[in-house]
Amino acid sequence: MLPGKESSTAQNAAKAVGGNDLTGMLVNQLGITPKQASGGAGSILNYAKESLSPDDFSKVASSVPGIDTLLSAVPSAGGGLGGVAGALGGGSLGGMAAVASQFSSLGLKADMIQQFTPIILDYVKGTGGSGVMKLLSGIF
Repeated sequence: MLPGKESSTAQNAAKAVGGNDLTGMLVNQLGITPKQASGGAGSILNYAKESLSPDDFSKVASSVPGIDTLLSAVPSAGGGLGGVAGALGGGSLGGMAAVASQFSSLGLKADMIQQFTPIILDYVKGTGGSGVMKLLSGIF
């Protein structure tokens, strides 16, 4: 299979799972599966949903086509970190612990969050402008 053809196939699979170009970008740039890309992006966007005001999150949501598909791909936070996140409440540390737990259930290490974040921020900047990107970057 040709390299370009392989990339196109990966992007098509990513779109089928995640429903948008963001998933394809994550698959191509990080070398992960479409399921990991959509679940990881969904976890980070869900954290944004919990951290931002409803008005601010609606601006983010309108700049991410297929966001509902991504949010529905968020895995259940299982095991230890999920309990810690619940005990810590809705704060930033608790929210990020939940994201780390969700990443773990996708087979991704917590340090991958730092690799997802700039890709998501760049994507949102391209689709929603720098104002929307700043809303998101303010919570990370």
